[in-house]
Amino acid sequence: MWGMDVLSKGVRWRIGDGNGVSVYEDQWLPRPSTFKVCSPRWLPDRFSVSDLIDSPGKWNEPLIKRYFLLEEAELILSIPLSVHPKRDSVLWNFDRKGSFTVKSAYRVAISAMRSYEASCSSGSHHWWKKLWSLQLPNKIKIFCWRACHNILPTKNLLYRKGIIDSASCTFCAKGPETVDHALWGCKNVNAEWYQCPLFFDLHKLKINNFFKRVVWVGTVGNLECVTKFITTAWFVWNYRNQTLFGDKARNGRESWAKVGLFLSGVKVDESQAKVSTKPSPEIKSWSPPTIGTFKINVDVAMDWGKGRFGAGIIIIDNTGRILKAAALIFNGRVSVDIAKAKAIYEGLLLAEKSCLHPLVVESDSINIVRLCRGEIDSRRDVFNVINDIQILLARDNRTSISYISLICNRVAHEVARRAITLENSVYMIAHFPSWLQKLALSDVLCSVPLLE
Repeated sequence: MWGMDVLSKGVRWRIGDGNGVSVYEDQWLPRPSTFKVCSPRWLPDRFSVSDLIDSPGKWNEPLIKRYFLLEEAELILSIPLSVHPKRDSVLWNFDRKGSFTVKSAYRVAISAMRSYEASCSSGSHHWWKKLWSLQLPNKIKIFCWRACHNILPTKNLLYRKGIIDSASCTFCAKGPETVDHALWGCKNVNAEWYQCPLFFDLHKLKINNFFKRVVWVGTVGNLECVTKFITTAWFVWNYRNQTLFGDKARNGRESWAKVGLFLSGVKVDESQAKVSTKPSPEIKSWSPPTIGTFKINVDVAMDWGKGRFGAGIIIIDNTGRILKAAALIFNGRVSVDIAKAKAIYEGLLLAEKSCLHPLVVESDSINIVRLCRGEIDSRRDVFNVINDIQILLARDNRTSISYISLICNRVAHEVARRAITLENSVYMIAHFPSWLQKLALSDVLCSVPLLE
């Protein structure tokens, strides 16, 4: 139940053809935390995202700007669409690849918990800040938060929700198994707590509330005491689950031995020294393509203030002569990955229209290059552009795409930098500005690789 709540905070749709996604009801905007449309419902409720698409790869911009708030309209228009759309699919928003991971789910859960605790009293808020600062894995801190809020799946909680028939403790049968009973009051956990080496006597503590007990430990002791107490409680809960579901007998001495090893392991992990490695030699110059092959270099420059980006495209032959160039401007606050992918796609389109092939495409984004090659996968919105790139690449099996360092990509970078100063995109076919010719010539003259 708790896990489903966390899942709902990070799942959204990646738009393909838009047929399966409701404009108003579904989570599809790349904007946490709801991912839903906030604009007034001026369109029919039955509208799907496909109704906002004019043609493959193109949003219906006039419609979107008319019926959505300005900020939301810009957000929708920044979502890349594929010219060859596939079905809509689900992605996990809080992972770089769009895939669900337990680690990213923990981050989402902790963020939600901190937001919740921020509304509590100042004293309670101060205590939660202490909890989040403890040098413990997120799973233990989340366990503590759930225990303090009485939402661990004890028999008492499951009984109240109508999931099981009895709330009675399985181990002692002396009353309902509440959070406090499972972690402290049951006689079967006494052995585990007697092994907990704190300088004060826990067993004389007459508090029947787990949250108050943790706060008391932090008041009487220090953060190390709280760490030991919470970790012991976590192991008590784990042993309870193993005994119930894994036929494992409880052993208090063994339990705290594991706690001690676990805590020492945490400290060891934190004190690991970082090992520095000497980087491999890096090629520091651009090189022309082989005879009969054309090279495309692309790069982008982001203008976050105006919410747009510029793309620089250069197509050169084996002599270093510029054949085509383009300084393109795109509106939308997109990710750098989407911008880099869009530049590659536009470069391939320009070469195809000019009947230039085979091609060597170079980009200074190793992530996008690997995606285009199919070496890695992504569920994120950038996949729509990658899909179109892969279709263009597949039209000529002699065409390849490779990574180039930024220092070797300076001509395309300079074109992109100048593009964001333009009002409209510029295509250069036969005549090129002198600064561009000089920059390209200097690359040709220095085309022998230099190693550092």
